[in-house]
Amino acid sequence: MTHQADFSVPIERVGRYLRFRWSFVAPVPVEEARQRLQDYFTRLGYALASSGDALVMKRGTLARSMLKWSPRNLATELTARLAPAGDGTAVTLELRLNRTGHTIYGAELYLHAWELKEAETYLRGEPVDFAAMERFDRRTLERVYLSMGLGVAIAIPIVVLIVVIGRPILSDLGIDRPLRGGILGGLSGAIAGSLVWLFIRVLLNPQKY
Repeated sequence: MTHQADFSVPIERVGRYLRFRWSFVAPVPVEEARQRLQDYFTRLGYALASSGDALVMKRGTLARSMLKWSPRNLATELTARLAPAGDGTAVTLELRLNRTGHTIYGAELYLHAWELKEAETYLRGEPVDFAAMERFDRRTLERVYLSMGLGVAIAIPIVVLIVVIGRPILSDLGIDRPLRGGILGGLSGAIAGSLVWLFIRVLLNPQKY
C-alpha cells in the first residue's frame, strides 16, 4: 500500500513499518555530504548508529513513544546512501518509521516527509527553518491533548444519558450486575474512544494547521 505525502515523498507500508524515500543530487563531494547530513539529522534529534558504507541514524523508541507521544518520539531509523555523481553526490535517504502500537495520522507523515525534503535544501547550502519544524511537532502534541479533552467533554453527557436510559431497560430485560455494568461501561468507553479518534483524525490533518 503506497501513500503520497506532501513534497512528493513516496511512503510505502511494509509490515509494521512505513518507509519514506527521497533521492537527490547534492552539489558537494561525498564526504562533505555525509558530514552535512549527519549534522542536519543530529539537529533534528537523531543519533548516529553506524557510519560504514551507509550512514545510519536513529531517533525515538517504541517505549518512549508509548510513554510520551509526539511525532519526533516515534521510533525511526534513517539510512543515507551516497555515491559520486559528477561534481556532486547522489544521495538516497530511506526512513523507516515503526508504527507498532500506533495509528499514524497525516501530521506525522507530513513532518517526517518535510524533514527528509529539507535535507536536500540543507546540503545545497540554503536556509532551513528548524524552528518551524519544531513548532509543528509541538503543535501536533497540543492538538492530541485538545482532541482528548474535546472527546471526553462531549462524551460525558452522552454517557450519562446512556446510563440513565440503559440501566432500567437492561434491568427490565433481566440483566443485572455485574453484566449490566459491563455493558454500559463498554458502550461508554466505545463512544468516548470513537470521539477522541475522530477529533484526532480531523485536527491532525496538516492542511488544518
